Amino acid sequence: MKGITDVLALFLSVVVLLGAYGTVYAQEELSALDGFPFLGIFRNLHDLLFNVVGPSSNNPTRLSMARTQGKIQSPVPPDRPFPCSTDGMRSPVVPNSVHQLRPGDIDVIAALGDSLTAGTGVLATDILELIIENRGLSWSIGGQGTWRQYLTLPNILKVFNPNLNGYVVTDSISTHRASRFDVAEIGAMSADIPHQARNLIKRMRADPTVDIKRHWKLVTILIGHNDFCSRICYLPKPEKALHQHERNLVEALRLLRKYLPRTMINVVAAINVSVLKTFHPRPAACVTTHTVECSCVFGLRFAAMQPRLDRLMWEWNRVQESVARREEFQNATDFVVNYQPFPEGLTLPTLQNGDTDAGAASVDCFHFSQRGHALAANSYWNNLLDPVGNKAGLVQKEFERFNCPTEAGVLGPALRMGIDAEFSEYNLAAGTFGGTGGRLLVGIGTAWRGATGTGMFAEPGIGCRLLNDCDDPPAADMKD
Repeated sequence: MKGITDVLALFLSVVVLLGAYGTVYAQEELSALDGFPFLGIFRNLHDLLFNVVGPSSNNPTRLSMARTQGKIQSPVPPDRPFPCSTDGMRSPVVPNSVHQLRPGDIDVIAALGDSLTAGTGVLATDILELIIENRGLSWSIGGQGTWRQYLTLPNILKVFNPNLNGYVVTDSISTHRASRFDVAEIGAMSADIPHQARNLIKRMRADPTVDIKRHWKLVTILIGHNDFCSRICYLPKPEKALHQHERNLVEALRLLRKYLPRTMINVVAAINVSVLKTFHPRPAACVTTHTVECSCVFGLRFAAMQPRLDRLMWEWNRVQESVARREEFQNATDFVVNYQPFPEGLTLPTLQNGDTDAGAASVDCFHFSQRGHALAANSYWNNLLDPVGNKAGLVQKEFERFNCPTEAGVLGPALRMGIDAEFSEYNLAAGTFGGTGGRLLVGIGTAWRGATGTGMFAEPGIGCRLLNDCDDPPAADMKD
């Protein structure tokens, strides 16, 4: 076991070094580290460690340990019905407008993001298991089991549409076919979102079970935590990261709009990672992992910078909200972008004695446990149905508040954000709403995306040629 631990420590150390290299020196999404020989080395090493540690979501011993430590939600008994009526929740005729969607009308689900979407360490009870990505249990894209065992958005939507497609059902990394339409990557930053959008387009168009022009799709985007943990504090002018993120997000959304008709995008607020400082008491192992995983927040050299970072984290979400409200993402009948704010103002769940409820977190006190993912899924579902301007935050216990669609069944409040809400754009220079953000800078890539190499198995255009009703994207659009 010591040998495995040493290998894992070496692997994580090299990834951190490569991330630093990409942060400081790389000026484009792809760097020299994305090519030969580094790409093959890291793919092989990642696969090796994944196989050595072994998948955990179907391992009875590991499941039992995670349950004992309070990291898995309490199962819902068979005699307890689903909280909502499912009658009439799939339209008798496929709707032509995104503003008429019912929960059962969603045919395909997908997600972009970082390790919180990839399902890193969802069931981990020791540090080695952080190498496992429990994607089947991820809050926004996992479909393993049912809502009674694992509350996720796909497991909720499967109640309304048993034929839902695209979710993940097992542990996997981003190069595995089993990762399906979860194109999130551990270590991903804002600059990786356009790449992930291209990868998702390739995967969907290569899948003969997806009818690109006719199926309604729901895509979730959650990004920013690694930017604030490992990148922004090292920039000479951290504020530029906001402009870069706006550019990256707009580029990704335009690609998705162009090549994935009948799509609803939900941009989810990034968590203010400073909340990790309130974790009490903090186990010794978490002190170490926090320093490695989030040096911008826990590194002593950046202590004086924390108020500035907190302000930037708030403005990051204002940029995302502003982008989602842009007219170009609100003026079509077959495409819309929504902003879902539930992670904003996140406070860590606590026990009766005031200590942090460690059961909601993974072993590193950074990622979510399965119970943490269940809370996120419950909160996300609520936001989809909450009216604009009155969207709730994170629930503290699964099912304590679980929204149900109205009798009409339409997911309207979430979809009409840009129509019913007063439109304004966030002015990056002034830090206010009302105006435009100006020209943007090229984002900086990460070494990790190159190491995982998503999209390696997806040949673009196969599904569309089978459907014989859509053209292949121009090569320039699919090039990073």
